[in-house]
Amino acid sequence: ANDRRSVFLGLGGLALYTAGMTGIWAFVERLGVEAGFGAGQIGAVLGASLIAAVLAAFAAAAKGEAGNQLLPHVVALVGLAISATLCLSDGGFPAYAAGVILLNGTWFFVFPFQQALATRIATSERVVMLVPAMSALGAAAGPGLAGLAKGDGGFLSVFLLGGLTSVVGFLAFRGVLGGLAKSATHPTDSTKDAGS
Repeated sequence: ANDRRSVFLGLGGLALYTAGMTGIWAFVERLGVEAGFGAGQIGAVLGASLIAAVLAAFAAAAKGEAGNQLLPHVVALVGLAISATLCLSDGGFPAYAAGVILLNGTWFFVFPFQQALATRIATSERVVMLVPAMSALGAAAGPGLAGLAKGDGGFLSVFLLGGLTSVVGFLAFRGVLGGLAKSATHPTDSTKDAGS
């Protein structure tokens, strides 16, 4: 029962977080257009943010499983909050650029950890195959949900939706990590027998 709960938590957290972040990403370009920035400026920012994403993914690989595994999720939440503040402020192009680069950087720093955790708790090869599927489901649903949230209003609702899904995803992965810690501390009888 605990294994099944962890699987649902991990896969659900992965889908929710991906939905929220892709929802924000879908409106990043539009945010720049409505702020009056040129196509060249927006393109340069989006390109720089992708470079930041690659560097962040390498940083995640360098960290690996060393240290606190909840830390990347905290970094992502703080990064999203700062990014939203910068993007929605009246700080002009520098604030917009910094916000978008930070958004992608923190997103792709935590994403490998989330996928690794979801794969780690998989109870079968069939469940492992659901990990990319849940990421794809979140990516497909995110822009539509963000569009519904925005409506005719501003971009604040888009960031609020992304923040909400990120917090729920954070809580889900916190539960997963808690379950893994308990399993390591209190192994099952079968595990004990196998090791004896």
